[in-house]
Amino acid sequence: MNNTTLTFELDDIDGLYDSSNRSFYFEQIDRFESMKDLPVPFEKDEGNYMYYMDGSANALLFTKILNGFGYKTFVINDLAKDKYDEYVVLTDYAGSWSQFDK
Repeated sequence: MNNTTLTFELDDIDGLYDSSNRSFYFEQIDRFESMKDLPVPFEKDEGNYMYYMDGSANALLFTKILNGFGYKTFVINDLAKDKYDEYVVLTDYAGSWSQFDK
């Protein structure tokens, strides 16, 4: 298996997602399904955020960059979505939300 190393800044993820909000995953857990058969790395909504993005490539790149910086990520499908190819990344990365959470 061949590997390639790319270098990113944390700000590089800003163009990958369309919208974000504080997590409500556990509040509305029946609305979501996991994209992979993995355990949820979080136990509560507080302190976590949800980022909505188009395309699996954006979701993959978004999670790889955040994981590289030490953040936890979990890709989920929002069953209430309007778009077919939209993904949600549940993460502990606050991004611009940190200015509101002080």
